[in-house]
Amino acid sequence: MVDFQDVVFSLKRPFYITVTSVVLLVVGFILDLVTPQALVMAITYNIPIAIAGLRLSKRFSYGMVLAALVANVVAGFVNASQGNYDTVAVLNRVLSALSFLLVGYMTLELSRITTRLTELGFEQARTEREDALRKFLAEVSGPLRTGDFLERTVNELRTLLQADAVVIVGLSRNRFALPRMTSPESSSLGVLGDTAPWIVAATPTRDMPTLSARVDTDLMTVGRWHREQDHDLVVIARRPKVKKPELVLGEALRNLEPLFERAKLLENIDEQNSELARRNTVIRDLVYAFSHDIRTPLMANAMNMKQALEGAFGELSQEYKHILENGLSANEDLLDLADSLLLLARYESGETPPQFETLDVVKLLNDTAAHLQSHFQEKHLHLTIEAPPRLNLLGRPSELRRVLQNLLGNAIKFSPNGATIEVKLHLHEMSTSEQGVRLEVLDKGPGIPAEQQERLFQRFSSGKAGGGIGLGLYLAKQIVEAHGGIIRYETREGGGSRFVVWLPLAAELVTG
Repeated sequence: MVDFQDVVFSLKRPFYITVTSVVLLVVGFILDLVTPQALVMAITYNIPIAIAGLRLSKRFSYGMVLAALVANVVAGFVNASQGNYDTVAVLNRVLSALSFLLVGYMTLELSRITTRLTELGFEQARTEREDALRKFLAEVSGPLRTGDFLERTVNELRTLLQADAVVIVGLSRNRFALPRMTSPESSSLGVLGDTAPWIVAATPTRDMPTLSARVDTDLMTVGRWHREQDHDLVVIARRPKVKKPELVLGEALRNLEPLFERAKLLENIDEQNSELARRNTVIRDLVYAFSHDIRTPLMANAMNMKQALEGAFGELSQEYKHILENGLSANEDLLDLADSLLLLARYESGETPPQFETLDVVKLLNDTAAHLQSHFQEKHLHLTIEAPPRLNLLGRPSELRRVLQNLLGNAIKFSPNGATIEVKLHLHEMSTSEQGVRLEVLDKGPGIPAEQQERLFQRFSSGKAGGGIGLGLYLAKQIVEAHGGIIRYETREGGGSRFVVWLPLAAELVTG
């Protein structure tokens, strides 16, 4: 910021004012001594007093007034000793002394007013620069890429500086280099490849841009724009008409440097996001291809094993049948994994899902339980279902079947042999305006530790042996939320787990 006092002192040169005032006072005193009383030469003391006021120093002005009063008295006594006592001369001396006081006071007041006016002028000029700078920064701010940012900046700098032309160009050693942005586009400033020794000399590399005005064929204002990881940029303005263009351009560059770095950072983030999106697309396509391609041989293999178990290839020993049954079970697990990966890829890619349809969730629950009957029998588990005869809602049957299969499968997996698994299904109002279906699956297993509950529904959250790949509950959560519902886990008193699913009823089903 410009120091006002420094500016004023540099303009008025206090040392020369002091010397001039003292010399004029001494010369006036000598003339007053050698001239008759009638000439009233004491009045000339007002000249050094008036000049002393330009120092803007009260102490010096008071000193000059005091010196003039002393010189007036001394010269009066000297004049009186050389002639007769003159009453008029004494009155003239008194009036002169009063004029010293008046001129000293008026000079100080005038200097004070002038100082204040000059200070207000500086304040007004600074305010105008700050307003122009705020408008400039508002125009160039925004989520722009670096090229767009420089293009907008060069146009706004031309407006800010009121210049005939402005160029922003790279400076590699002592030659102009890319990037190069000009306003207007036809400007011949900063031609690529041209040497620019005077630019390098005028704007040395420093933390803050160093500015210079140079007269060549035109008046130029130059500034260096520092960049952290690339060669610097140079800003050249031809014939700027704004007051103090060096100061205006310097303030603009100090604010532009962080804005440009932000634009560069956003550009890098966009590029990284594009690369991530491309890689995600490749991964999704691979998952689709793998899931689709693996289903065909798995289904063919399952068909062959079922035919063998049914005796299509002759009588099989019990041991071999057991092996085929285990292979068929593993085959079903692989098919389920392929279906899970397909569903995961669809949800992660934002693919438009199939339309909802009306379904009986009670029938869907019973069919899913029947499909898992062999697993219940294997561990001698008992299943109790508490549900109304029929309960309709809108949804996608295949996806909701997967939710039921996952919750029942987990209950089977972690329940001890001979335990009872409870399933409760009934209407439930989440609020006075939201009616839905509440499903509870309760088991007597070990439960889930508190430290694992927070990531229970996260992708690949399974960390225990036999816990699968960690997609079941994650997909269940995606499916339930896609149906507008809620899924959560609750710890049961006395041990075990409770999974709760709430699904909203469509308005037409509630009113119907």
